[in-house]
Amino acid sequence: MAPSDEYDPELEEEYEFLSMHYSDLFEPPEKMIREKVVGLLEHYNIHLTPYQKNVELSLIASAFIESK
Repeated sequence: MAPSDEYDPELEEEYEFLSMHYSDLFEPPEKMIREKVVGLLEHYNIHLTPYQKNVELSLIASAFIESK
């Protein structure tokens, strides 16, 4: 299968199946739950950095490694 950030028209049928199969499993939690989790993590000095694509994660990781 193509990487998640590339679209392969030959796999259209598989994309449709995957989106249907997982659409109910991976829904964002309610705002109240997100706030509680973020508050708990911040209490232990853990800070989340959201990202949308793997390239963003790579940049974040590179910046972290360079700072150490």
